[in-house]
This record gives sequence, C-alpha cells and structure tokens, in this order.
Amino acid sequence: MRLSRNTLLLIAALAAVIVIMLVVSNNQVSAPAADTTPTAVVGGPLFGDLAARPVLITQLVLRDNATGATQRYGRDADNLWGLEDGRPIAADSVLTAINDLAGLNANDTFESDSLAQFGLDHPAYTVFITTSDDTAFALHIGGKHPNGARYYVTTQTLTTADVPTPAPAAESTLEAESTAEATALPEPLVTLDGTIMVSTVPKAFVEDTLLPLLTAPPLATPTLPPTTEPTAEPTVEPTEALVSTPAATPAAEATAEATAAP
Repeated sequence: MRLSRNTLLLIAALAAVIVIMLVVSNNQVSAPAADTTPTAVVGGPLFGDLAARPVLITQLVLRDNATGATQRYGRDADNLWGLEDGRPIAADSVLTAINDLAGLNANDTFESDSLAQFGLDHPAYTVFITTSDDTAFALHIGGKHPNGARYYVTTQTLTTADVPTPAPAAESTLEAESTAEATALPEPLVTLDGTIMVSTVPKAFVEDTLLPLLTAPPLATPTLPPTTEPTAEPTVEPTEALVSTPAATPAAEATAEATAAP
C-alpha cells in the first residue's frame, strides 16, 4: 500500500517528537540534584544605623537561656552605667561591649530553616538591647561554626515590652542567683522556628566581650577612705626625784651653837 505524502510527513513529525522527548527525559535523569546548601553572602551591620548612634543604648540585658541566669546593665540620667540592682561597676568593659554590639558586622549571612543545624532552634544565650527611642533588639547566640572561630547568631527587632524585666526582690538574692546558675530550666526560654537570617560573628566577641558580662560582672572596687596613722602620745621620761634637805629646827640650831661655844 502506497502512503500519501501527508501521511509520511505526519509519521516523520511524530518520530521527531518522540526523539525529542527521549532526549529531554535522559537529560532530566542525569541532571545533578539541586544544591541545598545555603549560599552565604558577605555580612553587614546586624543592627543597621545603630552603629552610628551607640549613645542611644540605655540598657543591656544578657541571659543564659538554659538556666535563666540574667545580668542587667542600665544607664542613669547622669550617663553612668551600673547594674540594675544598684551595684556600681567598672564601666569600661560594658562600654566596649555596647560600642562593639552597635557596630557588629556579620562575617557572612544566609537564609535557612534548618535552625537546629546552627544551634538556633534553642539559642544558648540572648542579648537584649534597649534604646532611648523605645526600640529594642535581641541577639540570639547559637552554636559554634565548624571552624571553631565563629558563632551562629540571628537578630530580632523588638519592643521594650519584650525585654525581660527584673526578677522580684525575693528571687534576686545571692542564694537564688547561684541556684539559677546551677539548675537548668525544664524548657528553654527561647524557641525559634521557620526561615530566618543566620549570620556568623567572631568567637572572641562572644566569649571575651559578651559572656564575661553575664558570668562575672565588672564590679567596681570600693574606694576606702584614707586611714590616718595613730599619733603616738609623747612619753614622759622618768626623772630622778629631787632630794631636799630638811630645814634645821630651832632646837637643833641651839644645840649646834652650844656645842660650838668654848
């Protein structure tokens, strides 16, 4: 049977379609799986323009999210920094931490929802920053980077109402503080989920600048009033008693005269 010209063209077109489909299918099978590793970009300031205005920071709160141990540093009307419980501090290390926090740059930043991989599903520590314009920020600190030189962190913009308030006075005794530091809470204080921006920051900043403010507040050494050496009282040297010759009595004088007469 002789096929018509149109039929031959149709068969050729079908064959071409089949060949194209086979080629595309083979390419899809051999294509490598998509890379799920987050792509990091060079990080920038974590707290935006706060870097240019660190003087806006009025309170710094550091908290261990596993135990609840907390230290609060505040600035008074005279721009003097101290602990919230009134104890004076040597403010140099606090001012250094504040300036470094305000201008903190990330080593790199990427988006991820695998928070447990970076220790950010339950961050180990959180640092709260309060500013004079009623804005607050949180820096959540997770696990260490595999190279050991950085920590994974993420930030949040909050309101001042989100910042932890001081504990009741009954719970702020030294005994309560030592118990809080030694006892883990039943549930972590912070739980993060979803997709967030993850950054890395230098290990030295976390371990040498921030955490000492939580574990060992830089208390000021009290200035004692100058002591005066007691003045020794002059000692009186013992003097020899004066020996006086008793005056001669009239009777003795008369006897002496009578004896002397020829």
